[in-house]
Amino acid sequence: MEHRTDRIVRNTALYTSAVIGQKTLSFLYFWFLSSHFGPADLGGYLRMLSLVGLFSIGIDLGTTAILTREGARHEADALRMIKNVLALKIPLAILTAAALSFTVIRTWPFGVLFLPVAVGILLSDAFTTSFFAGLRARQALSYEAAVLVLFQIIVFASGVALTLATGDLRLVMAALLFGSLFGLVFMGWAVRRVYGALPWPSFDRATIRHLMSLVPAFAGGIIFTKIYAVADVTLLGYLAGDREVGLYSVPAKVVTALQSLLPGAFAAAIYPSMANYFSTAPEKLKTLFEKSAGYLLILALPIATGLTLLAGKILAVIWPNYQDARAAFVAIMLGLPFMFLSFPTGSLLNASGREKRNTGNRAAVTVANILLNLLLIPKMGVVGAAVTFTVSNILLLSLDLAVVLRLVSVDLRAILNLFWKGMAASAVMAAAIILLRERIPLPVMIVLGAVVYSISAAALRLISREEWRALLGLIRRREPSAAAEI
Repeated sequence: MEHRTDRIVRNTALYTSAVIGQKTLSFLYFWFLSSHFGPADLGGYLRMLSLVGLFSIGIDLGTTAILTREGARHEADALRMIKNVLALKIPLAILTAAALSFTVIRTWPFGVLFLPVAVGILLSDAFTTSFFAGLRARQALSYEAAVLVLFQIIVFASGVALTLATGDLRLVMAALLFGSLFGLVFMGWAVRRVYGALPWPSFDRATIRHLMSLVPAFAGGIIFTKIYAVADVTLLGYLAGDREVGLYSVPAKVVTALQSLLPGAFAAAIYPSMANYFSTAPEKLKTLFEKSAGYLLILALPIATGLTLLAGKILAVIWPNYQDARAAFVAIMLGLPFMFLSFPTGSLLNASGREKRNTGNRAAVTVANILLNLLLIPKMGVVGAAVTFTVSNILLLSLDLAVVLRLVSVDLRAILNLFWKGMAASAVMAAAIILLRERIPLPVMIVLGAVVYSISAAALRLISREEWRALLGLIRRREPSAAAEI
């Protein structure tokens, strides 16, 4: 199947729309939970979920990224790869579930109450991710988009009902299990629909050998990325307590929503085509990277600026019981642009066969992240974890760019031009926020900030007329112009 620019644009738009719906519901659900439970209780709930994310490394071992890349490169063998990955995951899942149970029982007695449901989530999500990968390889993101929204509807409805009926977060976690099981069944059906066969586990020696030869490099990257993603919450829990985890969860939730909504959606849509273009069309790969990085930069700068300036008001209006999170909120938002840009750089490294260097970069950042957390959390608590987040993202982007700039002849002048124009438009927006934030309600202020930035961006011509036409053509379901290769 040809990997075409118009399909990339449509997939990005479709996936982003689904993530908007899913993250909106997720945000409302998180707000509901944070309104009914204090920082300490919510912190325990989130601490268990961070452990599930950490131990999921032992089942995945990089096979999701491997399936996506190899399935896009060798489409005739994609279904066989999916089946063999499922077979590989069965013994890994049993061992990992046992390891999670042993760790919780020995180190966190209170967490034992969360354990049965947590194990179910761990196992269900492990196999669902393989289905995601197989469908991404075929640029069939519509199914993943659908399940994102349906999953969140199930979690929201059952979670609210369980909270109101029981008030017990241990039982509320079951809502996530219900959604995970639905996602597993739905995505299995989707793979059957796209590939024409049920994805039953099977063992083919040649395929297993091929996949296992790729695991070391990809597994390293996944391991370090996962540890990096949950080290702050895990270390906060052990070094500072569940209350600090609960406070940290507020800015972390905002970052997670934005990460999935924007750079995560871009990465899911562009990664298979980056892998394809690396072998077939290097010039398209260069254009795809530049456009992705440029657009993410344009989005990240005003978001980081606005959230930093409105942090106090956001907490006062939305999370009045979490006012102690303000300093951490500001520190995390300052790292947002660096986090956004590390998505296309990481995708490009993996797509171009530089997964070992990608792994090395994330290993270095993970070590730095853990050391900084160990140093700063005992002294600064939740703010220490937030500062570590920003420093780690700056380091990660710097390491990635050192390779990307040698790999692709990126037009740095064009990206820097976007950066300065984006900063100028953000400065205008910042002036409006500072002038009016104490006089205008928060929702109106957010809309006003977006309008001011948009007008400033248009005046500075951050996006060309041809690109605007391409986006309008996409909305009207016409073919986008060739100028808009994103």
